[in-house]
Amino acid sequence: MMTGITKVSAFLAVFLALAFSLLLTLSLLERSVVGLLFTTEAPVAPDAIRQTFAALKLVVGVLPYTLSVKILGSFAFAIAQVIQSRAALGPVVVLVSLLVPMGYNIFLADTAAVVANLEATSPGDDIEQVKRSLLDAVQQHYIGFLGFSGALLVQCFVLLRGAKFALLTH
Repeated sequence: MMTGITKVSAFLAVFLALAFSLLLTLSLLERSVVGLLFTTEAPVAPDAIRQTFAALKLVVGVLPYTLSVKILGSFAFAIAQVIQSRAALGPVVVLVSLLVPMGYNIFLADTAAVVANLEATSPGDDIEQVKRSLLDAVQQHYIGFLGFSGALLVQCFVLLRGAKFALLTH
């Protein structure tokens, strides 16, 4: 069991918060088209689809690299936290809440193909192609957002428990 708040758990919280804030920003950018993830009948104008796509296209060159650093850092610190805590429940839940959505996005939903498709598509292309390319990226962003939200929430409980333990022992 960990005693107090360790540097590892604090750095993990920072990495999770950075990834969460980046994905929250993307989610807000993409909010006008989210309804299309659930039904193709969602009332979203083609102009809104093209504008959202164009905005996402502006960051696609740096987004995978920026997010990769946050994901890898989060995994490294989450694994270190699990080892440090001797596999306590909270740190394991943090790691699993990262592994499942990121594993899905990277391997099953094929992030590399989604990025390549986004880069190969232009905002002026056929609206169905633009929509497909955009929605694949939006889906991955929301899955990542939910994963990092959950991991950050659990990590906050881990930190609070560590702080409480430190207060009670001093």
